[in-house]
Amino acid sequence: MSPALPWLVLAAAALAGPSPQSDELVVKSQRAKQAMAAGRFEEAEALYQELVRALPGNAGMVFNLGLARYSAGRHREAAGDFATAVKLDPKLGPAWLLLGMSRLKLEDPAGAVVPLERAVALEPANPIARLELGDALLKLDRPMEAARHFERLTELTPRDARAWYGLGAAYLALSRAAFERLEATAPESAFWYALLARSRAEQQQFRSAFYFYRQALALRPDFRGLHTALAEIYRQTGREDWAAVELEREKALGAPDCSAEIFECEFAAGDFRAVLNLASRREDPEALYWRSRAASALALNAFARLEELGPSAFRHRLAAEAFALQERHADAIREWREALRLAPADASIQLELARSLMANQEHQAALEVLDELVRVKPGWAEVHRLRGEAWLSLQEPAKAVASLEEALRRDPRSLAARAALGRAYLQIDRPKDAIPHLEAASKTDEDGNLHYLLAQAWLRTGEREKADTALERRRELREAAEQRAREREERYQIRPPAP
Repeated sequence: MSPALPWLVLAAAALAGPSPQSDELVVKSQRAKQAMAAGRFEEAEALYQELVRALPGNAGMVFNLGLARYSAGRHREAAGDFATAVKLDPKLGPAWLLLGMSRLKLEDPAGAVVPLERAVALEPANPIARLELGDALLKLDRPMEAARHFERLTELTPRDARAWYGLGAAYLALSRAAFERLEATAPESAFWYALLARSRAEQQQFRSAFYFYRQALALRPDFRGLHTALAEIYRQTGREDWAAVELEREKALGAPDCSAEIFECEFAAGDFRAVLNLASRREDPEALYWRSRAASALALNAFARLEELGPSAFRHRLAAEAFALQERHADAIREWREALRLAPADASIQLELARSLMANQEHQAALEVLDELVRVKPGWAEVHRLRGEAWLSLQEPAKAVASLEEALRRDPRSLAARAALGRAYLQIDRPKDAIPHLEAASKTDEDGNLHYLLAQAWLRTGEREKADTALERRRELREAAEQRAREREERYQIRPPAP
């Protein structure tokens, strides 16, 4: 979420500092401004370096040097310049803003927050500062704070798609956080089952949603709204007669007592922010349930406003995310491509496009996207991992090794990268190198496949006993996986209404 370059050039013009005292410096300053305006950032950098040496202590000139470097993509050096500028002049709002933005470019959202907060405090109506701060807070899993800034941003720029998308994303993150807290503190409670069921229904996984709604009702028969939810699943699966039964049961529960059931009444009235504020004061299962529901509803409202604004990269991004969640990968690819057409420099969209292409078995197309991403984002471990996975899928294990080794160098904790690298080493006949990676990744093995590969590696290195142990563990995992599949098949049946 970065502002357009013209704003940066305007900032350079506005913050040139006191006029240079000699004709030579005046000319040099004008040349630097012209170079910035023409996009000749390296030339501008050299000129501003000379000006900074000639005018030590001039915060505006130091800022402009940083701006030239920022514009040229040299964000680490730019961050140092902006840090110097704010020391010289702590009230220099644009320098605080660009310091925060530079740190975001360096994948340091924690280091970006304080400068961006200073920028907002100095210029409360600056939409760019709000946008960047909200983005940084989201990356740090601080969705409540992010939502406040995006909310203000929608007031400042009500027709800005970025604002509504950011607000919706913040509320979705808040909803997920409440669910995760509920799962940690009250798993298998009626409230947990109800939220899980709602999530499955939204993904059109009606059989599992049906099961979880029934579990919630078994624990809490007076749970309003769940019979209606069951009725909708019956409708979706062609059983109108059973739906009618559930609707009658919902009707029989009657209206809530609003003197005691405040969450439910406020939610029914559509005052989702009031529900969120009330629920955020408590940590019990009921409050966490309503906190998640209210935040989710607020997210939907924000996304509805995004839809009203017409075509935008963020509108297509939202559609792509929804299709990806439903595993409609071809539809997701179409939407990611439309988003990328409108925002061709957005690396995050490119990454998600690559994911969807791989999920749709279009590995060569994914590789083309990932190759470009490696060029513009060489520090992203996930890009290198996906690139290695794509090469593996294209039966090119030797090429996969280099990408996967780089992924692990940048993120040594990635078990997914270790599993893929183990496979690649095995395919190029380096079983000894494969073993430590497959052993590390095997703790995530759910179907026995990794243990099978590990057994093959042990066999090739002459360790038959260890291979036999791995094969036995593979057998156990396969049997357990098959048993779980049978249980799910039996459990997730859409049955008639309970007696």
